[in-house]
Amino acid sequence: MRNKFLASLALGAGVGLAAPQAALAQPVTYDVSGVFTNDCGDGSAWIELRDADDDTVASQSIADGASFTFEEVEEGDYQVVPFAPAGCGTTPYPGGADITVDGADVTGVDVGLVSVYSIWGIVTGCDAGDGEGVNDVEVTLDIDTDELEYSATTRTRAFSEDGEFFFQYLPATDGYTVTVTPPEGCQIENPAQEVDITDGDVDDVAFALERAPTSSGSLGSLDVGGSLGSPGSFGSSGFSVAGSTF
Repeated sequence: MRNKFLASLALGAGVGLAAPQAALAQPVTYDVSGVFTNDCGDGSAWIELRDADDDTVASQSIADGASFTFEEVEEGDYQVVPFAPAGCGTTPYPGGADITVDGADVTGVDVGLVSVYSIWGIVTGCDAGDGEGVNDVEVTLDIDTDELEYSATTRTRAFSEDGEFFFQYLPATDGYTVTVTPPEGCQIENPAQEVDITDGDVDDVAFALERAPTSSGSLGSLDVGGSLGSPGSFGSSGFSVAGSTF
């Protein structure tokens, strides 16, 4: 009896033993590398690698002109973003460098910091009168250079006076174009102005709108029937003038 019991224990133990399982395969990862340049002050800065949900997955301190590498990055869409202190902005602008990790290392991701300034201006005229600010006029800002591509749209609104607009914290460079779109009934001869903020804020961009010309003069109500002033008309009951029928 005892031998049968021991045999059954041995058999049960043999059945219960599981074969070792293979280790789960680790995701394939890659490196993301580039160079950091600081044109907004001296010293090192903090750069982050952010995923598509804007969560920081890696970060490191980097010196001006130094190379950086984020290792073991899984496939997906990311941004490399330098931390911008007050008075500085990131390049590429805005938001840093967009990258996609897809089956290979990503190299040449150049990011940096630059000084930033603002553009201020005013739109006047048209229905508001000469020199008076006009609200709710569309003003756009565009730049297209080898380094930057940026556009924004704002509308004038009341600040210290009606008709003002502004674009804040733009990379210090030349090549900006500010364009006003006159509302219906208004016009302007030169709707675009070039702006250079390489050395500081620009606060004197001004657009003076004029009333658009309107057509005037007519021959009255010349209808299909050919009546000028309609002194009378022909009807089925004869010719009528002032309600009398002949």
